[in-house]
Amino acid sequence: MAPFPEGPAPAPPTEARCATYGQGTPLRVRVVTATEVARGMAPEPSGSEDARIFGKVFEEEYSLETHLQRDERGQGKASLERFEKSFSARLREEGIFSSERVREGVGLYQCLLRAGVRGKKPRTRFRKLREGVYLAAQPDIESPTRDPRFVEFKTYSLTPFARAQTRVFAWVLQETVRLVGVRKEGDRYVPEAEKIGPEELGSVDIPEGVGTPQEFCPKHEVPVGRCFPRSQGKTWR
Repeated sequence: MAPFPEGPAPAPPTEARCATYGQGTPLRVRVVTATEVARGMAPEPSGSEDARIFGKVFEEEYSLETHLQRDERGQGKASLERFEKSFSARLREEGIFSSERVREGVGLYQCLLRAGVRGKKPRTRFRKLREGVYLAAQPDIESPTRDPRFVEFKTYSLTPFARAQTRVFAWVLQETVRLVGVRKEGDRYVPEAEKIGPEELGSVDIPEGVGTPQEFCPKHEVPVGRCFPRSQGKTWR
């Protein structure tokens, strides 16, 4: 791996940032996302910039709404109306609003709910691939009461790229991940689902320049900002 470009020296270690700094200096590593790894495993679906923005907005609004539902008895009309209102507002903010896109979002929302995709957005997890390189995984949904508890969902029919990305999630998490996609049949939205287990990735080609340089805690192997002070006695992994 090529050395990182010269830059400003890191701030002096402090216990407020990480309780383990007294045992060593931060690790300078390269963090590569599951999406970046998947690009070397399967062709990435092509699409317009508007389609990319639509998918991003839908993912964020759906994850938020299903998280809100966890504390509510009713998950019907009120929830749907709240999602539709919030989704429409976000599409306007992004400059891609249309009635057709709102209808599509509502159809996807109802389809994924029927498929049991509910929970909250999990925090990013990390796993060491090789010396100096860590892979990062953050699926769309975590639901501790379900098995498997991690879910990755797509607003389109499942593709080899989606499966490759989910394989990376499962390897990093060391847990099975449920992959859910949606295909359209006429006016109906139909869910597709697969479970992908934590199999070995094999040879992974990560070109130089792919990934983000970060400082990691040498003990917990997470970004230094994820390590709590010693007084709290815990670490986010």
